[in-house]
Amino acid sequence: MIWLRRVCVYLGITLCATATMTAEDFARDLSRLHVDRLGGLDAIRRLTAMEVTGETRIAGQTLPFRMVAARPDHVWIETRAPGSTLVSGYDGNDPPWQRDQPDQPARRQSASDAREFKGDAQFDDLLIEPERRQISLDYLGMNELDGTLCYQLLATVRFTDQYSLFVDARTLLIVRRDSARRDRTGKPFVMRILYSDYRPVAGVQQPFRIRAFAGQELLHETIIARITPNPKIPDGLFSMPDASSPRPGSARR
Repeated sequence: MIWLRRVCVYLGITLCATATMTAEDFARDLSRLHVDRLGGLDAIRRLTAMEVTGETRIAGQTLPFRMVAARPDHVWIETRAPGSTLVSGYDGNDPPWQRDQPDQPARRQSASDAREFKGDAQFDDLLIEPERRQISLDYLGMNELDGTLCYQLLATVRFTDQYSLFVDARTLLIVRRDSARRDRTGKPFVMRILYSDYRPVAGVQQPFRIRAFAGQELLHETIIARITPNPKIPDGLFSMPDASSPRPGSARR
């Protein structure tokens, strides 16, 4: 139980220092402290949707984007590039879809893209109400990331998908999420998502800078300019449009 005493002293809490506490127990306690640092469960539950604008830097290009996300896992993203506009969406039920040009019909995403898209569509992070969402947590120990002491947790979602979460020991906010992926040739790699520049949105801390790495290679960086809480969302925005459907209107506040 040396690791327990060490982290309890660091956190300044004494309730967890019991002889019978397991790594799973400590992980659950840490998730509750994380929720408090985010802004508390009441504030989190009041934030039911967000409209996000910013830019993604990828392969030497800077691409403006707009995203609308809603609890529990609804998302719509429009990304603009020179000569094209990519729109993707997921309504939490039907397969994720995308439309490569405004004048083209929408199509279902490939199986690998759809799985990744659905995993990223979760509105809440994996430490928010894990029991209700069938997420099991285990504490793996402490690690130092670029000089920042972190608690490492293993999150298993519905007994299948697993993620390593790194929680800043000072702020108790998630600073990195790792998951095992395969590229289009079937070769395995570790996807690392780094979160930083947290700011409050309707009383809930949100990261305004997100970087994605494949191993040590930077894939893309997202810089968020603005997050509007609880926007008014057009009916059917998240669902796959049929061939004759007009492009959905802008989300209204």
